[in-house]
Amino acid sequence: MILELVAFVVLLFVVWNLSSRPKNFPPGPWGFPLLGHLPLLGPKSHETLIKWKKSYGPIIGIWFGSYRTVVIQDTKLIKEALNLNTFSGRPPLNFTTARSDGVAKGVVFTDGQEWTEQRRFALRNLRDFGFGTKTMEAKVQEEVTALLGRLEANEGKPMEVQNVFNAAMVNALWSIMFGERLDPEDPEVRDIVTRITANFRNISVFASLAIFMPWINKISPTLSGYIKMMEEATPLNNFINKKIDQHNANYIPEQPRDYVDAYTDEVRKTKDPNSSFHPERG
Repeated sequence: MILELVAFVVLLFVVWNLSSRPKNFPPGPWGFPLLGHLPLLGPKSHETLIKWKKSYGPIIGIWFGSYRTVVIQDTKLIKEALNLNTFSGRPPLNFTTARSDGVAKGVVFTDGQEWTEQRRFALRNLRDFGFGTKTMEAKVQEEVTALLGRLEANEGKPMEVQNVFNAAMVNALWSIMFGERLDPEDPEVRDIVTRITANFRNISVFASLAIFMPWINKISPTLSGYIKMMEEATPLNNFINKKIDQHNANYIPEQPRDYVDAYTDEVRKTKDPNSSFHPERG
């Protein structure tokens, strides 16, 4: 029985490696079914990749869990690849799409025409509201002053420093988005900043693996960190949606006060159903 099981595993290993490598896929080492090459990378993955380069050349093909991946280890080839639209794609990772109704959104997680459209809009409008200008510098200085004030007020007393600094960073960006500052002493705001901090802190080894092996979320969503992530992300999404609704109560078309107003203007005037700004695209 044991011999038959071993034979089956070996057969599965061989079949998976032969069938999973497309015709024009770069050469690379054999990996494991479902796990790909993740178990082979080891704690010093960069050294493993350099070793594989010596065996298979500067372009190797491997699997990160469920994701077929091409690794380039040559400066000239990397620069050439980064200048091609072919390599500008972003995979729809489960941990990013789960927080936005299963669809990649915005500038960071989209690609192709949608990314181009969102990026063009962001560059054009963010600068109008201070991003990358002296106005932004003034906003940062304002937050630094407020931060120093909070630290001085707690002089000699223990405090959670990470959330205090994170609140200042959130506020600098929030003022551009919504044209106002959040009160860092507001219990709801403090809760949201704590959740943002926790979201990054909770990215464990299992959560990182689940990015490349989304089936782990179905087998053990608790172990993968999926449930914890959603517990932190849902209140954050609800908070932002509530602030947008409050903001829109005083919205005047074509008179943008901030980035949210400018975005709302763009959504309202977009008629093309294929545009990422179309209302039905969310």
